[in-house]
Amino acid sequence: MLKTLIRTVAGIALLLASLQLVYWSAVRRQVRQLAEAVAPVADLSYENIDAFPPGSLALNGVRLSVRGFESLHLQADRVALHHLDRLWLLGWLAGREQPPVRRFALQVDGLNPSPAMLQALRRRAGALGLTLPFEAVGCADGGTFGHDDYAVLDWQALRLDLLLDWRRRPELRRVDIDLRVDRHPSGVLLAQLGFVEVSERNGLFSRGLGGARLDSASLRYDNDDALRQRNQLCAARAGADADFHAEHLRRVHELLRGLGVVPDEPIWEAYAAWSAQGGTLTLTAEPAPGVPFSEYPAFAPEDRLRLLGLALQVANGEPVPVEAIGAHTGAVAFRPLPEDLEQVPGMDAGQDDGGSAPPAGGGDPPGEQAGAATVVPAPRPGIVARAIAFDELGSHHGGQVRIATVSGGRHVGVILDSTSDAVELQIVRYGGAARLPIARDQISRIELLEHADPDH
Repeated sequence: MLKTLIRTVAGIALLLASLQLVYWSAVRRQVRQLAEAVAPVADLSYENIDAFPPGSLALNGVRLSVRGFESLHLQADRVALHHLDRLWLLGWLAGREQPPVRRFALQVDGLNPSPAMLQALRRRAGALGLTLPFEAVGCADGGTFGHDDYAVLDWQALRLDLLLDWRRRPELRRVDIDLRVDRHPSGVLLAQLGFVEVSERNGLFSRGLGGARLDSASLRYDNDDALRQRNQLCAARAGADADFHAEHLRRVHELLRGLGVVPDEPIWEAYAAWSAQGGTLTLTAEPAPGVPFSEYPAFAPEDRLRLLGLALQVANGEPVPVEAIGAHTGAVAFRPLPEDLEQVPGMDAGQDDGGSAPPAGGGDPPGEQAGAATVVPAPRPGIVARAIAFDELGSHHGGQVRIATVSGGRHVGVILDSTSDAVELQIVRYGGAARLPIARDQISRIELLEHADPDH
């Protein structure tokens, strides 16, 4: 009896060991195929494999280096897959063609770039910043920190812990992705993405998202510790007689204008409050359903923001739409926004239309093309639009105008003031009034909006 029991236990142990060996070998084969797939551009190596049936799969001591540049590499303590469907996993390990995976979680612990790669990433980010948005603008020469600055801030190294959860629902043609990134030393980032119209044939990583569309997105970022460190360092450098925060805002505005973007007042005020006081940043997006990303370049820069439907919330404040106007002139005729995004203006004081209109043609000076054709929509019934020249604005202070810009923007507002080279409008945005200056050389057409004479 005892011998029979021993043989049975030994047989079971041998069977389990054989299954473990087969499973481990299958995982190793798939990892080797992955390494071969990236071999043209990178070298993938690892210390060992953790693989236990029916679903455990992880690599320890992972290293990915750019081929030909050994100093440029990423290392991770551990890369693991969780929540995989076991039947799908076994079929995949057996080399059989499988349908797209429905659920998995990818966990990466201790991901860190080499010093050379971190330096290259910071150099590419430039004044936009890597640890914080615009981290060194107004504080360091050229708007970027140097090695000694990072040492003082204790930002020399960067370590990330990531957890990505992927859920595909083929009956809804939908994929949802949750991502958590713990950034050391600069806080926690949480992201949620929802994709619809997802094809079973094409993946999201195919060209043009494989025909899929981003339905919604949110990004939450908490980094108060790093912001406080930066502000303390830069305020100390500026001295008691200087205002680092004011200088930072002035330089950031100059930087954005150099990039061709002038943020609207609500988003600018939100950034100013955050850069001084901190708080969780929450960015949300609800893209327009009828326009794929591949078509965004056909629209004016400010209209692309409207198509994305971006909004920013600082701490517990009210969310404000992320909108801007183009700062550079140009001769490109951008596409108008889809009709369901247009806000055809009436005579509500200061309403801003924010849409897109191609610049008027012809050789007349800006603001004087009274006969030029545009695609600006007609006003509401009872309102007439009369084209006027820029020099006529001084006679209509307090009146409402619609202005098309050469970059494709369109704004409706009340004239507050005008000079020989600029006009300032009062517009209504997000339930409140805002002031919007527009330079003369940015204007392609001006229309005065007036009540129609009912007797004509």
